[in-house]
Order: sequence, then structure tokens, then C-alpha cells
Amino acid sequence: KIESTRWLPSTSPRFARACCWRTMSEALSKQQLLDLAKQVDPNVEIDDDVANVLLDLADQFVEEVTVVSCQLAKHRGGDRLEARDLKLCLEKNYDIRAPGFVSTETKPGAVKRPGTGNDAHRQRVEKVRRTNL
Repeated sequence: KIESTRWLPSTSPRFARACCWRTMSEALSKQQLLDLAKQVDPNVEIDDDVANVLLDLADQFVEEVTVVSCQLAKHRGGDRLEARDLKLCLEKNYDIRAPGFVSTETKPGAVKRPGTGNDAHRQRVEKVRRTNL
């Protein structure tokens, strides 16, 4: 299901069509899909119609990520698609964190540590804490 609330920069779709490769017929072969399913459950049987639908979904996913990532590259003023464009697309649109890339955002539930700050501010905060006890 493709949601209409995807985060997209306001760039020309013409760049995305020019930037992205449309020559790849499918992102995943049927045999690769079956092998992947067998890794998850060795007893799984996938009907041909179901396999075709899953392959179409994989193709749509790859195409959408590529198009949006190309739009992001254009939006930042780049002339090349970079890993950070793919990373941003995957994080914002699919909530997928790519391993090996440090996120620029604070992850939910992360404890924010106080910075070194300046001494004057720290002293004022300590004074307020002491007076409130």
C-alpha cells in the first residue's frame, strides 16, 4: 500500500525520470524470491500468482525509492545520487534505518545527555535546584 503522505521535496519529476535507471526489469528474480522464502521457512510453498504479486511489489518499492532519492539529490543541488539520499528516503518514507549509517536524528527513547555547556549556566541551574529542595 502506497501512502499519499510520503515526504517528497518539491522538485521536477522530469529530473527523477532522467536520473533513475529504468532498464532493470525486476529487482528480484522469482528464484531469488523463492530462495529467500525458504530461508525464512523451509516448508513454505508460494503460488505463482503470489510470487508475481510479490515481485511486482518489490519492483515498485525499488522504483519509488530510486525516484524519490533522485528527487532528494536534485533538491540538495547534487548531480549524483548518494547514499545519504537513499538513507533519507528510507528513513522518512518507510521508517527503515540502513545499517552502517549514523542517523542525524535523535532516536525515540534515547536519553539526551547534558552537554558541557558553560559554567555560568550550570551554576545557575544548580542554584535553582538547591532553592527548590
